[in-house]
Amino acid sequence: MSGRRKFWLRLALARGVPVRACQHSTPAHEFYEYCEYFRQLDEQEAKWHGALLKYVVSYLAQIAVEVRRSWVDPHKRSKVKLKDFALTFSDDGDDKKSTETNEAQKLAQMQHTLKTYFEMAYAIGKSTKSKHGKL
Repeated sequence: MSGRRKFWLRLALARGVPVRACQHSTPAHEFYEYCEYFRQLDEQEAKWHGALLKYVVSYLAQIAVEVRRSWVDPHKRSKVKLKDFALTFSDDGDDKKSTETNEAQKLAQMQHTLKTYFEMAYAIGKSTKSKHGKL
């Protein structure tokens, strides 16, 4: 599906009318204004989602650190550092394809890390229940 068709579908949905009726009632200059408006909304939403994902990953890393500290000898707890659990990314490559690949790799790494954190929390919860009964 073309980008133009997607904009028509989105505009028709926003107006609550069929696509054909929307196309007949919308002048070209107004359509292009809507296209620009939707593009800006998409950029803001993407930035917001990116920031939210970084926040969630950071928060989960902090939780992982605290959980790990609780399982370490009290004298060695200060050796467990957040930087050991934090994700770091490097941006290299200037062309669009390499940037898209880097973004896909970053997303896959974040998803893997989130999955690992949840599996670890589940395993810790399960082992705590088996040692101490219900929480």
